Amino acid sequence: MLLLQLSLGIATLLNGVPIVLAAAHQAGAMILFALLIWLNHVLRAAAR
Repeated sequence: MLLLQLSLGIATLLNGVPIVLAAAHQAGAMILFALLIWLNHVLRAAAR
């Protein structure tokens, strides 16, 4: 997921920020952020 997000960000910049790539990049960022928050929650709960 991280590599996909990175690739979308680079492609967005190299292609002059087409709206489809920019939207996909933002959607990927939201998904990645949500996954990291969830992982943080799971790891903290497991440490108790």
